[in-house]
Amino acid sequence: MNFTKATNSDRVIFLIDFDAFFASCHIIENPSYKNQKIAVAYSEKFSIITAASYAAREFGVKAGMTAFNALKSCPDLVLVKPNFSLYSKVSKMVFEFFHDTYSKKIELASIDECYLDVTTEYKKYGSVEKMAQHILDSVSEKFNITCSIGISTNKFLAKVSSERNKPNGFYRILPSEIKKKLWPLDVLKMFGVGQKTKIILDKLGIKTIGDLANSNKNTVIEALNKSGLILWNRSNGIDPSELNADFADLKSFGAEVTFYTPTQNIGELEQYLYDMAFTVKNKLESRNLSCKTIAVLIKYQDEKLSKKKTSMQQTVEMPISTLEQIFAIAKNNFYSLWNGAEIRLVGVRATNTSKEYNVKEQQTFLQPKKNNSNIETIVDNINNQINIEKLLTGTNLQIKIDEEKRTSKFQKGEFDSDKRRS
Repeated sequence: MNFTKATNSDRVIFLIDFDAFFASCHIIENPSYKNQKIAVAYSEKFSIITAASYAAREFGVKAGMTAFNALKSCPDLVLVKPNFSLYSKVSKMVFEFFHDTYSKKIELASIDECYLDVTTEYKKYGSVEKMAQHILDSVSEKFNITCSIGISTNKFLAKVSSERNKPNGFYRILPSEIKKKLWPLDVLKMFGVGQKTKIILDKLGIKTIGDLANSNKNTVIEALNKSGLILWNRSNGIDPSELNADFADLKSFGAEVTFYTPTQNIGELEQYLYDMAFTVKNKLESRNLSCKTIAVLIKYQDEKLSKKKTSMQQTVEMPISTLEQIFAIAKNNFYSLWNGAEIRLVGVRATNTSKEYNVKEQQTFLQPKKNNSNIETIVDNINNQINIEKLLTGTNLQIKIDEEKRTSKFQKGEFDSDKRRS
């Protein structure tokens, strides 16, 4: 079947979503986890599960649960500490594989999702479905992880489709199938509809996507403003948005995490900031770069703020590249920015970059060279040679000590509930 002629569309869009991505990355790193029940979270009572393997999900463990409740549901659950450097490495590796193998038109939607425009590529595989299966098989064989694929003629329908046959499957919604496959779904299945939007739609008598599609467009716009038009169009299968196919996004120097359950846990948030600062440092180091600007991004749970990310950045006079410098600035930005409300997303990014050798030349010319300027490089090199993190900087050591204390208390059932601000 000629897909584009049969659908009266000049586009074939895939949304590829990695299955249980964070958990899968840890399985890649440690194959012994493959058939175990694992979940990604820090080791304290109110830490939030950010991902769970499918083996753990069978026992009721899911993203958004606290580690405490997850262990009650699954006593032999293995908690694995988040590792953003690992996630970024795997994500970059797989996205580059897609770009080099399947389509140059790729949009990175998140660390574990991307859109592919395969309009001119699918015929090489015989059909759209055969190409999708080829991607599933290749990802499983090459990277030992699985993904799910949504297929359609635009980004919205591809996104909805990607949730319908998980894990390791593909699903298709064509324009002619909207009434059958899209309209019966609850409106919450639409990207862009949260609980508060659902309350407004409930008042209009709108429960399903079909209800929205068949409602009065002007009434929806009046209730939801501009987003009302977007949602009404999507419910009717209309999404003209193009792929932002800028593959340079892979070169971005940042990391972020979205919490399925919003958090105000200070200890946990600082740990995420530290790990993301570590990821930024590694990305800079891998390209022999330093930066002058560090930014922190926050998305709050409150709907009035949830549609945008608030950010704060700090620019320093001389470029930096060490973990301790990046973490210190990120932490300062975070506390200057955070208003104490529940956080849905937090991220750290570096901009205003320059080549490391230029930085070293400037520092040599403008100021005396510091004896410890390369301390973290020395530490990393030694740890890499012995293949274990034995040597630590002062900041890293303190983080490690704090984490071990929390882990010990967690295992013994000794929790300090006062540490949780909620």
